[in-house]
Amino acid sequence: MRLPAAASRPLPWRAHCTAAASSAPGASASQPREPLSSHFTNRRPLARAPAVVRDVSSALRAILASSPSSHGRAYLLLKSAAFDARLAPDALVDAVLSAVDGPESLHAAALLSRLLASLCRTGRAGAALAAYATMEARGVVPDAKSRTDLLAVTGRSKSAADALALLAEMRGKGHPLDAWMFDVVMRSCFKEGMYHDAVRLFDEMPGSDIEPDQRVYSVAIAALCKLRDANRALLVLRRMKGAGFVPWDFTYNSVVDVLAKEGRMEEALHMKDELLATGKEMSVVLATTLMHGYCLQREVRKALDIFQKTVRDGLVPTNVTYTVLIRGCTEEGMAEKAYELCRQMREHGLLPSAYEFNMVIKGLLNDKWWKDAVSLFEEMADSGIPDLWQIEAKKGQFKSFRVFVIKSDRVALFQAVRLSCQGVTILWPPSTSKPTSSGVSLLQAERTNSKLKK
Repeated sequence: MRLPAAASRPLPWRAHCTAAASSAPGASASQPREPLSSHFTNRRPLARAPAVVRDVSSALRAILASSPSSHGRAYLLLKSAAFDARLAPDALVDAVLSAVDGPESLHAAALLSRLLASLCRTGRAGAALAAYATMEARGVVPDAKSRTDLLAVTGRSKSAADALALLAEMRGKGHPLDAWMFDVVMRSCFKEGMYHDAVRLFDEMPGSDIEPDQRVYSVAIAALCKLRDANRALLVLRRMKGAGFVPWDFTYNSVVDVLAKEGRMEEALHMKDELLATGKEMSVVLATTLMHGYCLQREVRKALDIFQKTVRDGLVPTNVTYTVLIRGCTEEGMAEKAYELCRQMREHGLLPSAYEFNMVIKGLLNDKWWKDAVSLFEEMADSGIPDLWQIEAKKGQFKSFRVFVIKSDRVALFQAVRLSCQGVTILWPPSTSKPTSSGVSLLQAERTNSKLKK
């Protein structure tokens, strides 16, 4: 019994399938010109019946018989069966194998590899994994490119752990591996914070007789930097350069960052000089990393020197740059300089966050720069910064050590500054109790004398 064809728009390659079927040996001139592929456009469960699989096999056999040197039209038919008719992956594999001379046929490996790659590139990870499992069970080994695509889509759509397991399965079955496969799995591990697994894969490459390429070296160095293993990151960087690869800017930035966090500023500066020696220019990201390192070492003056040189060289500081310097100046009691940086940030069209505003306001209040504190708070209230209490409540972690002020607290801040001028100590940090709808201030004041003159 013939399956009913779905009422759908004609497929653009329908003529190719018809011509191939009519030119096949034994084709009758009186045979209807309706292509077999018209059965495959039905998305109902009936389209997955064994009869449809046989029709796919017949059409593939006819196409390959008419033009055995090209798989283009055969692939289009197979792709339609996969994406339009939604045939199960095992049915697709069986249809191909029944149309060719078996799993050892080059036609089978080529067609199924292209199909597997298409499933991967369209994000159908489940169907791709099912097709790969059926191919393995039928004795068909996909080519290296399609297996690389399968590892990549597994890492993106499933998890890095699944990609690791799949790579181990390929290795256990003796399938040839290459640097691209290790690269995509290492990147999946890096994105999910599995830095130890990324480094482990890098260490296993020599055992598989695979030489790392530039991408693999870069991911391994970045993972080592995340693990704070600066010494080994430097060794791998030297090995990378010895192999003839030029490290990327991101690689140098990662090494400089871990060295700066460990207080090894001389080595960090040496890495910066190596980058400049390759003909590349100083980036604002690298400059900010060096500033952060000096601020961690409580050498804010050196960080400010790098900042001035960065501006003179024409680089545009970012919000991160200003945040690093404002925090460093505030922690060192340089409230006036932090205030200057905040104003400079506004002049460059950058909006400080409420955290930066509050850091500077806190420093100004502590140094009794009342007028500047009020002026800065006015800017903060007028800049449209959201209520930080609501932001922290959504995250579920209200940190009491941060200073929170909201627009409705403008009068309360003026009152706090007035109290400070009259000998009342402003308590920092503020209370962690939620403000009421009447605008209760998050700032608290404590009398230092028995009576306050109004």
